[in-house]
Amino acid sequence: PGFFGDRDFALLRLLPDGSPDPLFGTNGLTTTTFGTAFDDANALVITPENKAVLVGMSAQTNNDFAIARYFLGPVVDGVEERGPEFSVYPNPTDGFLRAPVGMDVLKWTLSDALGRPVIVPLNSIGDHVEWDLRALTAGAYQLTVDTPEGRLSQRVLVRH
Repeated sequence: PGFFGDRDFALLRLLPDGSPDPLFGTNGLTTTTFGTAFDDANALVITPENKAVLVGMSAQTNNDFAIARYFLGPVVDGVEERGPEFSVYPNPTDGFLRAPVGMDVLKWTLSDALGRPVIVPLNSIGDHVEWDLRALTAGAYQLTVDTPEGRLSQRVLVRH
């Protein structure tokens, strides 16, 4: 109700194609209220434990600091993760990311937090592949590998 009405923290989870994730919240959206006054989220971070943390303020308590944490769940790209069937290292990284190649890979895709593909140099070096992530903005990314047996995903954190 209006600019100073009841506003809440809101977190929307999208699939790589940009559509809301139906397995998160209600049609991809979850909200948190701290009372009947307005609450404003001003920053988001995704932790290595796959939790989203929203921070901001709540007018319910005289514009005090407010924080909410959400578990993002094990479902990524609409496919339930089956555990670490492929690994990347170092993760988090501040430069190069490597993955051993012990499977038949059809395609590797690196996506940003909004599911948009990110183009980075990929080199095949002996028994592993290597991406140069030094030019990427710090944050959470999703590395997806397509194989004849299906799709696997792994969250990648870039820190500088």
